[in-house]
This record gives sequence, structure tokens and C-alpha cells, in this order.
Amino acid sequence: MKKIFITLGIIGTLIIGAGIGTRSLVYPLTNKDTIKKYSKEYNVKPEVIAAVIHFETNFKPTPYKEGHKVGLMNINDTQGLNMAKEMGLNITKPEDIASDDVNIALGTWYISNNGGDSNLNDMMGQWILRNNDEDDKEKMVEYAKEYYGEKVESRAKVYKMLYPELQF
Repeated sequence: MKKIFITLGIIGTLIIGAGIGTRSLVYPLTNKDTIKKYSKEYNVKPEVIAAVIHFETNFKPTPYKEGHKVGLMNINDTQGLNMAKEMGLNITKPEDIASDDVNIALGTWYISNNGGDSNLNDMMGQWILRNNDEDDKEKMVEYAKEYYGEKVESRAKVYKMLYPELQF
């Protein structure tokens, strides 16, 4: 009987450890308050914002480099300045696009204005299009709709399950 309790204790510890490892290593989450803030402001599910960030950078922000995608959500600096202007944000320096707060605000606003979290396939098609200068944009958008939307949707489900504190 004692061996059964020890075995169950070991199994329980392993299960809990695996859950914690999955949560923090495989599906990390930073900037919870910022995600929740812009989720409310732009009416986008917080798990979708987290899923897009995870898909784009795995929560490791891309540092500023002129003409490149930057920040947690990998937003092109030029496009970021254009979005900031549309939003009415007073952002004049392209390097500001890389800051976590600004980057998440821009990305969440973009999600909200391009299909939102109710149609992730279309939204991801537009998401990919805004950051690229490919010649065959139509083909790229179709590929993004098929591939990226599915990936973000599955990640959003995981974030919703692993981080219930994101919900408001």
C-alpha cells in the first residue's frame, strides 16, 4: 500500500511539473497587464493577442533595426508608424514601434480592424500582407489564411486553457 502512495505521489509530481514546464517554457507569457489592457480597449480576446505574439516571436521581442519587423508582434517599423498615425498615436520615431506597450497596442488595433478574433484566417492573411513586399501578394495571403490562421487559433486555445487569469 505504501508503494502505491509513493508511486501516485511521483506521478502527481511529474504531471504538475510537466504542466508548469509547458506553461512557462513552451507557452511563455509576458506583458499580461498590457495584453489585457489592449484586449479590452480594442475588443480582441487576450488569448488571441498572446497567440499572435507567440507565433511571431515566442515572447522574445525583436530589437529595432531600420526597415525590419520589430517588437513582440513583429511589426514593420514603417507600417507601424502608419498604423500609429491612423490610430492617432503620437509616435514619430520608428524605434518606438519596438517598445512592448506600443507594439502590443498597434498589433491589437490591427487585429481588431482586420477581421478581429472571430475570423482568424482572414485576419492572419491581412497580418502577413501588411508586413511583406512580396510580388505575388494574392498567393501569399491565401497561404497565410490556410497556414497561419490555423496555427494562431490552436495557440489561442492553449493560452486560454493555460492562462485563465488573462480572461476578464
